Amino acid sequence: MLSDVQLDIDKLPKTHIEKLSRQHNQWVEFDLNSLLIHLDSLLLQAEHTQISILDSLQSLKEKQLRGIEDIRDLLILDQRDQKWIEDDLATCNYDQEQGIKKERDIDDFGLHINNWNIVIIYYKFVH
Repeated sequence: MLSDVQLDIDKLPKTHIEKLSRQHNQWVEFDLNSLLIHLDSLLLQAEHTQISILDSLQSLKEKQLRGIEDIRDLLILDQRDQKWIEDDLATCNYDQEQGIKKERDIDDFGLHINNWNIVIIYYKFVH
């Protein structure tokens, strides 16, 4: 069977075989070129996708860094506010202590006045 095909090929004129061979080579060359163009197109798409992914990652990274900075600023403000609250509480405690001392002083002064009134009344009746 294979020998029959070979005989058929041998019977064909050489020009016809050369023409078929050239056409075959052209088709192979055309197919390879179109395949290369297609592969080049796929590579360009892959590069574009990769660049898009890297841009997205960079954008996310920048957003996260801004978020971290915002949180840090909020923590600093919170610590400052906490310090102010502690200072205000200490001031209130001090003021309350001073107020209690002043009340004691006023009470003591009132007792002294009462004592002096008693002394004065005593001297009035005794003398």
